Amino acid sequence: MEVTGTGVQVLDITIRGGASAGIFVFGGNDIAIVGNRVQDTLADGIHTTYGSRNVLVQGNTVSGTGDDMISVVSYQGDGALSSNILIAGNTLSGNYWGRGISVVGGSDVTITGNTVQGVQKAAGVLISQEDSWQTYNATNAVITNNLISDIQNSTSANNGRLPTQQAAIELDTGAGAVTFVSVTNNQVSRSAYAGFRALGNVCQLLVSGNVFASIAGTLTSLLSSGCPASQSVISSNMLDGKALLGPVGSSATGAPNVTGANTTFLPQIRNYLRQTVN
Repeated sequence: MEVTGTGVQVLDITIRGGASAGIFVFGGNDIAIVGNRVQDTLADGIHTTYGSRNVLVQGNTVSGTGDDMISVVSYQGDGALSSNILIAGNTLSGNYWGRGISVVGGSDVTITGNTVQGVQKAAGVLISQEDSWQTYNATNAVITNNLISDIQNSTSANNGRLPTQQAAIELDTGAGAVTFVSVTNNQVSRSAYAGFRALGNVCQLLVSGNVFASIAGTLTSLLSSGCPASQSVISSNMLDGKALLGPVGSSATGAPNVTGANTTFLPQIRNYLRQTVN
């Protein structure tokens, strides 16, 4: 399903299968994708791109996709960032390739209250800039109060693809940058690699109040390039009830100004049109 234009709402539908994305938001403005079920698509479950803005992705169930379950992508060739997007309260599970939730180029995005489980070969949540796809940078993203579990670990079926070895929550770049990211109060468990990792030109970040359990790799990995410790604040995180020290190159105090999506510009859900109200 392709969604374009202004003021479109996709509510309470079911999509099973398909050779591409399940719901494809292409250059849309004031869009609501709410209460839908998407499963077994060959590409992304819900994909937002081409400078889309003011998009609400809420309360959807996505499973068994062939790529990212929910994604925001901004290609340089599109000429505009996808921006002001709230991804909230979605239930995501069991994709056999790709990430759980990704922002690959974009701005003003909030990812909150989602359950992400069983991502077989990549990050549970990713904020990134990718050279291979010629994407814009990513900036002003909030990742908070999500449940993220079983990321590239033994509970995921072997489908013959190699794991990316990304962290459960991953910030990474090519030649571009990821800036102003807040990662707070998430519960992360059973990851085969790092719990959190910043890799490349990642700066102005806060990682605080997260609870980790059963992380096979490094709990918090800071491999950023050229970012002073004062702009990489990693503190007050826990592992099985014990406080974690921040990695070398980080600071225990301070916080960047990260706001994420501005909810006042998001559409109001037209509940009177819904067949079932969740």
